[in-house]
Amino acid sequence: MNPVDPVVAVFLGWLVLHGPLTTQILVAAAVILASVALIVSAAGAARDGSSGEDRRTKAEAEIGFEG
Repeated sequence: MNPVDPVVAVFLGWLVLHGPLTTQILVAAAVILASVALIVSAAGAARDGSSGEDRRTKAEAEIGFEG
């Protein structure tokens, strides 16, 4: 089961069956999507083998930041 399936199900229920889209449902969908994005980005960073500090140092060097 994909973690985004509930969001897709709610959207399809609204689109096809004209189900309600309340503020509470929209907030819950946003929380689910943000959580999935956070998990996916953390997994990508772990695969790189570099820490956030390493990436920041590299980015600062690329733009010529001295600080």
